[in-house]
Amino acid sequence: MPELIDDYPVPFRSLREIEDEMNRLRKLAGLLECDKIEPFEFMSLLHIKFAIRPESQMSGAISFATAQDNTIWATRVLAKGLRLGEPKYLQTWAHEVAHLALHRGSGPKARMAGQGNRTINFIPEENSAEHQAWLGARALLLPRSELSLGLEIEEIAAKVGVTPFTVEKRLKEIAEFESRNRS
Repeated sequence: MPELIDDYPVPFRSLREIEDEMNRLRKLAGLLECDKIEPFEFMSLLHIKFAIRPESQMSGAISFATAQDNTIWATRVLAKGLRLGEPKYLQTWAHEVAHLALHRGSGPKARMAGQGNRTINFIPEENSAEHQAWLGARALLLPRSELSLGLEIEEIAAKVGVTPFTVEKRLKEIAEFESRNRS
């Protein structure tokens, strides 16, 4: 059976607005734009709680965030992956941080069957909480300043702790955003 995805419509935010919010978080944590994020230190500085739940209580998810109590709920697998610096888990963690920053209110949720978090057909991408959180995750881990240092994609990925694919995706998002705004 496919995994269930929670997504809900949220007000439109441009990529620049999402980036500004992620940069605000970095500054609140005392990080420069080019500093690598250490997840547990970052959460401590921003008073984000990190609670581990048994997989049996997670409905197939490895993590989710609840804004009302500023908590990221995670499985032991995610916690271990974060401690080991595994890119998949760092990106998932950053996605939950982005939800906490971007989606403070509680919205009505629509359940949809699918494979992992993906674009939900009946919610326009620009109004999808999931889409915005993935944009936010990449912006949090890869600020524009990090991408303008003249490093190769593989060097950036190794420095930040993400996959080269994630760096490429972030560069593509920025290029598409800039292209739309030039028109």
